[in-house]
Amino acid sequence: VTMADAKEYITKREIPQLFECLMTALMYHRPTDHLSFIQECVERVKLHGVSSVRWDLFLEEGGGGANKAGRQLPPVTPPGSSRASSRAGSRADFVDKAKQPLPPIGAPVEAASAVEKAPPPPPSTGDSEAPVAPQIEEQPQAAEQSKPPAAPIACPLVLLIGGPGSGRRRVCRELARRYDFQAVCFGDLARGATAKDSLTNSAALALLTDALGRLPADCQGVFVEGFPWNEAQLGELLLQVQSIKCALLLDFHEAALRKRLEDRAVPADEAAARLEKFRSATLPVCRHLDDEGKLLLLPVDGEPGDGAADADVSVVAGDAVALLERVLGAPSKPAAETSAPAAPHPTGPQLYIRTLDFDVESATESVERDTDLPACPILLLLGGPGSGRSALCRRLAAAFDGFVRVDARNALGGDSDADSDNRPDGRVEAEALRRLLSSPALAGARCVLLEGYPTCEADLRDACARLGRPDLAVLIDCSETGLLARLASLPEEDVAARLRYFKEETLPVVRSLDAAGRLSVIDGDRSEEAVLADLKALIDFVIFNRR
Repeated sequence: VTMADAKEYITKREIPQLFECLMTALMYHRPTDHLSFIQECVERVKLHGVSSVRWDLFLEEGGGGANKAGRQLPPVTPPGSSRASSRAGSRADFVDKAKQPLPPIGAPVEAASAVEKAPPPPPSTGDSEAPVAPQIEEQPQAAEQSKPPAAPIACPLVLLIGGPGSGRRRVCRELARRYDFQAVCFGDLARGATAKDSLTNSAALALLTDALGRLPADCQGVFVEGFPWNEAQLGELLLQVQSIKCALLLDFHEAALRKRLEDRAVPADEAAARLEKFRSATLPVCRHLDDEGKLLLLPVDGEPGDGAADADVSVVAGDAVALLERVLGAPSKPAAETSAPAAPHPTGPQLYIRTLDFDVESATESVERDTDLPACPILLLLGGPGSGRSALCRRLAAAFDGFVRVDARNALGGDSDADSDNRPDGRVEAEALRRLLSSPALAGARCVLLEGYPTCEADLRDACARLGRPDLAVLIDCSETGLLARLASLPEEDVAARLRYFKEETLPVVRSLDAAGRLSVIDGDRSEEAVLADLKALIDFVIFNRR
C-alpha cells in the first residue's frame, strides 16, 4: 500500500476527525470505563453517520443521543429520573442542544410545550426504567469551549428543498425576483470552492454563512437553495441564523426525478446514488421541519405514468407563491413583471442539451499554457445573446486593477467598437485567438477577462489544448423571456438564429465546464448592479481568495 493510497483512505472516511472527536471526549469526560465510553461514542456515530463527526460532538450539555442499547452517553449535568424524548419537540429545544446531531426519525415525539417549559428534573432515585450512565461532574469550562452562535439575520430566511433534477435553483431565482429577495444557491458557492460532496459540514456552513454575511443591509429576505442536505447541517444552520421563516419542498415523484436526470444524460448509477442520498439524508431534514410547523409541501407533478410533463418554472413559482403568501404575504412584484405568463405544461419536445464526447479534466491534465500567452488567470465569461455580459465585462475590468478585457468576437472581424451585445457569437479559430491573447497590451495583466469564448465544441477543444485547465468560467444565466425582451429591437430572424446557436452550440460547452467543476452560475435576470456585485464577490473569493 502506498502512502498516497493510505492518505486517500483515511481522508475519504474522515478518520482523523473521528479520532480527534474521541480523544476530545475522553479528555473532557474522563470516564472510569473508557472502553465502554468509546464503544457508546462509536455506536452514536454509526447511528448518525460519519458526517455528524466534529471535534466537540460529545461535549454538549445534557449528553444527548442514545446508543442502540438504549443507554445515554455520560451527561455533563446529573440525569433526571425520566428521560425526555430523543426527538426535538420544538425549535427552542433543538437549538439549545448546541451542535447535537438530530436524533433518529423513529423515536417518539413529545409535545413542544412539554419540552420548552419542563423544569429541570430532580436527581435520579434509581427508579427510572431506562438505565443511565454514571454521573459525571459538571465542568465549568464547557461554556468557555462552546462557540457562541452568530448574530441572527434580520430578514426572513426561506429554505427551498427539492430532489436532484427538480429545477429548484431556477425556481429559487424566480421566487427571489417576485419577492424582491436575495437568492443564495449553494451549488454556485460550492463550485467556487470544491465539489459539493467533498465538503465537510463545517466547511459547507462556512460558505453559506459567508454568503449570508454579504447580504445588503436593506435586504428584504433571502431564499436559500441546496442547503442543508443533512440533519447535522440543519442543526448548525439554526445555531447560526437563529430563525428559519419556512421551508418549501418541491415534491416530485421519484420516477419523475429519475426521468429528468435521464433526460440530462446523467448515468443511471449516478442518478440512483443521488436519489438515494436525497431520500436518506435530506428527507429527514424535511421531517424535522414539518414537526416544527415550518414545512410547506408543493406537489409539482402528477402520478408517474399519467402523462404529466415537467412543469414550467413560472408555473411552479406561481403555485409556490400561493403557499408562501400565508407566511410571507403577497410578492412585491406580480408575475407579469418578472416572468412569462403562466403557461400549460408543454407537450412538445423539451430542450435537450447534448453531451459532448470530451472531458475537460482529462484533456487538460498534462497541458501547460504556451509561453507566449498570459501566465495570469484567465476568466471565461459566457452568456446568451442579450445577457449583458459585455457591459459587465467592461465594468469588471475597470473595477479591478490589472484586469484586462478581451472580446473573442474581435477575431471574427467586423466593427470592434460596435455594441458588443448586438454582435453574434461564432467559432473563433485558434490562431486568431492566439493573436488576441499574445497582444502586448496583456503584458503584466493580473487577470484576463475573456468574453464570448468558448462558444462551441471546437473552441472548447482549442482552449483546453492551448490554455490548459480553465481557471474559472462564469455563466450569466438569463431566462429566454428576459433575453427576448432585451433583444426586442433586433430583427426576429437574427434573434432566433443567435438563440439557436447558444442553445445548440454553447450550452453543451457550459455543461462540460460544469461537469469539470469549473463553472459558476450567476443569475442574470436582475439589475446590472446586482449581477456586478455577485461577479465581484466571486472574483474576490476565487481569484484573490478573499471572503
